[in-house]
Amino acid sequence: MTTGMLYGVGSKIFSGAHGPRLTFGSYNLVGRFDDGTDKAGVLAGYEQPVTKRFAFVADWFSGKNDVGYVTAGTGITISPKQNLYVGYSFGNQGRGNNSLGVYYGYSF
Repeated sequence: MTTGMLYGVGSKIFSGAHGPRLTFGSYNLVGRFDDGTDKAGVLAGYEQPVTKRFAFVADWFSGKNDVGYVTAGTGITISPKQNLYVGYSFGNQGRGNNSLGVYYGYSF
């Protein structure tokens, strides 16, 4: 089964040496899903820099679907092109689908 997500977000960075960034938006899932799956929702994010290379991050996607999670963790800037994020995700549908995530990003 092929599915996808269309989304739009906006963010605001607040001034200051360690000013936070707030993100808010909405999403729509496209494709075929089981009955009762939420196909649209909101998303929100918070990023709080602690140092130049270390930040606290949190994201939430509403809905009872494959993306419905709240995740809290840390972001580490390895270099200007490399980032590492480690977070724990709590599913919107109960305790049975929580997980640890480690994400590495490289920008070209």
